Amino acid sequence: MENIICPDKYREITKDNIVVRKKVYDWLYILDNVNITYMYLIIGEEKALLFDTGYGFTDFRPLIAEVTDKPLTVVCSHGHDDHVLGCRFYEEAWLSPRDFELCEANNNPVQKGKQILAVAQSTPGFEKLVDEDEYCNTDLAACTFRPLEDGQVFDLGGITLKVYAVPGHTSGSVALYSPEKKAVFSGDFLMRNHHVIYSQSLKISAEPQEFIHGLTRLSELDVESVWPAHGDVPIDAGVIAETREMLIDWANNADYEKEKPKGPPPKNKIFGDPNDPQPAKYYYKNCSLNYHPGHLLQIRTYMLRHGGAVEIGGDEV
Repeated sequence: MENIICPDKYREITKDNIVVRKKVYDWLYILDNVNITYMYLIIGEEKALLFDTGYGFTDFRPLIAEVTDKPLTVVCSHGHDDHVLGCRFYEEAWLSPRDFELCEANNNPVQKGKQILAVAQSTPGFEKLVDEDEYCNTDLAACTFRPLEDGQVFDLGGITLKVYAVPGHTSGSVALYSPEKKAVFSGDFLMRNHHVIYSQSLKISAEPQEFIHGLTRLSELDVESVWPAHGDVPIDAGVIAETREMLIDWANNADYEKEKPKGPPPKNKIFGDPNDPQPAKYYYKNCSLNYHPGHLLQIRTYMLRHGGAVEIGGDEV
């Protein structure tokens, strides 16, 4: 499957192109935030839907108005700041209530300042391109977050998008599935090159059996393409089954003491609790998993309560 966005196609960031629009099909556009996070504009015959709102560094609404004037629904894949802070430009957005607290925790000047620093690590000088005072001191108070529920359907006219709860990366992570387009929009639940990012902190992520169950549900759908929020897009639908297989192998065989990083934590770490153990990385075929040791304890406890090893074809997760 040909990549529309990938590292060798990344652009030099200027003040005028913090967010750019890329047309994929007549019904689908990608809004690319600083080569890092993607928002998806999906346009039906009657309505349009924006999946995720990015960092909110700059007002990207004119990029949408140039291609559609249809009523717009805003839906967020999860509550991390690089997916919800752009909601400051809207009066209403849908988000899983399991991530309401996470969203609010990111809605403050300190966290926003950290986002600018994080982007500046990959884009030197980025802090000079953003009005830091305006960005850090404008919150999400003007946006009402409505509770997004599993099974909810957004009918755009000719295109429907069904919500699938896929807890894992965060407790409230969701994916959208369009049966007409055979496409899954996955947020951070699935990643490029089969690289799964499982949150370092136990405070906001779901237990691993929920992650596996979400993959099981998606694997039962008729899917031809997956559209993640980061990295190369699109990716082949095979990533769903392969990631599930990797998670089950991890549950049965991982050893945190062998897989954890050697040496002290990085000094330039911007996010995360400094008291948390360093995340380990587990490799399986083309997949990799960043995980907290507590995640391994959670899945092993679940396995003991349910009779031992997790089976790849099993229905118990």
